Amino acid sequence: MKRNENIKQFLDDYVSHIEPGFAVMLTGNWGCGKTHFIENYREEKQEKTKDSFLYVSLNGLKSTEQIDSEIFSVLHPVMASKGMKLLTSVLLSGISKFGFDIKEGMFDGTKIEASIPKVNVIDLFDNIVSKTLIFDDLERCLLSPSETLGYINKYVEQNKLRVIIIANEDEIDESEKLQKDFEQKNNADNAHLAKIENNQNQSKYKIIKEKLIGKSFRIQGDIDSALESFIKKYTEKNGSFPDTVIRNNIHIIKEVYTTFGKDNLRILMQTFYDWRIFWNHLDDKVKGKNDLIQQLIQIFFIFSFEIKAGFNPEKLRNLEKDFIDNFHEQKNKTVSNEENTYTVFGKYGVSFISSNSLIISVENWVYFFVNGIPNKEAITKELLQSEYFFKENTPAWKKLQSFRDISDEDFLKLFTIIENEIKAHEIKNPEIFLEILKTYLYLLENNLFPGKKNKEQVMKEMKYYILEMGKKGYLSDPNWLANSSCGFYGLRFQMDNSDFLKIFKFLRYQIKKKSKPFYQEEAKKLLGFLIEKNPEQFKLEIYHNPNYTYAEFPIFTYFNASEFLNVITELDNPQIQYLSYLFKNRYNGNASQLLTELEFLRDLKQGIELKIEGNSDKPIQNLSLNQFIIALTDGIDKLQSYKSNLTLNKQEMISR
Repeated sequence: MKRNENIKQFLDDYVSHIEPGFAVMLTGNWGCGKTHFIENYREEKQEKTKDSFLYVSLNGLKSTEQIDSEIFSVLHPVMASKGMKLLTSVLLSGISKFGFDIKEGMFDGTKIEASIPKVNVIDLFDNIVSKTLIFDDLERCLLSPSETLGYINKYVEQNKLRVIIIANEDEIDESEKLQKDFEQKNNADNAHLAKIENNQNQSKYKIIKEKLIGKSFRIQGDIDSALESFIKKYTEKNGSFPDTVIRNNIHIIKEVYTTFGKDNLRILMQTFYDWRIFWNHLDDKVKGKNDLIQQLIQIFFIFSFEIKAGFNPEKLRNLEKDFIDNFHEQKNKTVSNEENTYTVFGKYGVSFISSNSLIISVENWVYFFVNGIPNKEAITKELLQSEYFFKENTPAWKKLQSFRDISDEDFLKLFTIIENEIKAHEIKNPEIFLEILKTYLYLLENNLFPGKKNKEQVMKEMKYYILEMGKKGYLSDPNWLANSSCGFYGLRFQMDNSDFLKIFKFLRYQIKKKSKPFYQEEAKKLLGFLIEKNPEQFKLEIYHNPNYTYAEFPIFTYFNASEFLNVITELDNPQIQYLSYLFKNRYNGNASQLLTELEFLRDLKQGIELKIEGNSDKPIQNLSLNQFIIALTDGIDKLQSYKSNLTLNKQEMISR
């Protein structure tokens, strides 16, 4: 039997009864497809039979009059139109009085020409008896669930109607719990009475539900019908939607959705919308590579599902690092329960997080999911240089990385091209240099390196080339320092190779030397904001939010602690407290990026402690400075803890 088919069969029988005497409830978690299910059911029934339905959303309604107004609007759309709003309002306000009179007048620029005689409300709602009422979003109604059910009950008991109620009962249970807690807190002086009232309120919904609801079903997300519906919807409404591509790869989407493990078809629908945007920014050459599109779909839907379920896309930058940390934690049997990218994405498989399998750099994935549109130029460049365009656009260094798949002749040709590029100093990008180094070391370790050079000679030549890069200005761009203290882009997995690590550190040192004047000037600019007593502008550069310029870059490495202390002691006390707050939050989760700030924090803390000792005549400022010390101590502890763990990991790697 198809998913939810039993519910359809029951409803077929239910809507065929004239006076069933009870309502049916369809429940399920947010996004599981409850509304989608009932919409499809209505369409199917109305095509095959004369069964008629009246659908009302309770979302945001805050009175029983508004519920009647919604029902009236669906039954009498002309009466509910703009020019008849006053009439509708007056009609509905007279429901409890069974009739009313309206005099000639004006409303919203529309003249009501004639007086309306007294009208019986039963006559207005006369054709409702032939319909099945559907009330959706019970938990979104601003009336309490028990009050709403009590009101709906009149349609079942008094009007003898068929009623289907759609709700997320899990949310109702949670809201009742919160209401109970709130009432208990607000009735603390009369705890016994509060307990009695809360027990009564808690049970009221269940009592009314037991009286009203004769059958309750839990909707299960039907991914097959949902996929077909979404494809149809976006194809009809957005001609650019790649329906054929989706249909050809629907097995991948279903597999990812199953692994995702959350019965949430709304997230699936929203991901289809985003995929359409992403697809329309892809180069036509990329769209023609079926294998590439398959892999992009897998990665895209994995990221989108988790992000729409609440994962912060900015944290994707920690993807590889978290997987490495988890490896060491498991080995040391100290696995953390804290949510990170490994705990979220680990279920999709370890191979998912390698830099090659992501195809597009993490930064460009983050860019899309933060901004809603991709950086077309950047992703086009990356995709056209991927392995899927090996012959057309892939540079020699990248082709050489796939040496297992090429002939010996092509291997030697590629190697020669790279050697000539190095001799001619054509390799300007530090990231590409590290990729070449990675390949060279692998070839050396496996006795595949052409010629007679040994490892020592190659290492010496690599260091020499780094010096030449510095002389020619290739290392003067401070952006090459990146945000991470342990690697560029997708190179973190090479940190367990001691030879690679030596060259990597040498390269970083040379980049720092070339970039130091730049960052020293930046430090002076930031200090200027504090001299001007503008800590808010200072925050915009250094705060822990990744959108800020130096949030994840160790800019305080270039500050002088004594100069910084002299400036902050001239600030007002609230400004000093504000700064301490910034420092306290700066190192939450950023220890790996900001490790080199450790010395600055220690020097600043020591300077503040000495300042307080000689500052006995300023007790209020000392109070603010002590708060600053607490914030600095917290940051020092976090950085020191990370540094200690890093040392242990390196020792373990060396011992292996």
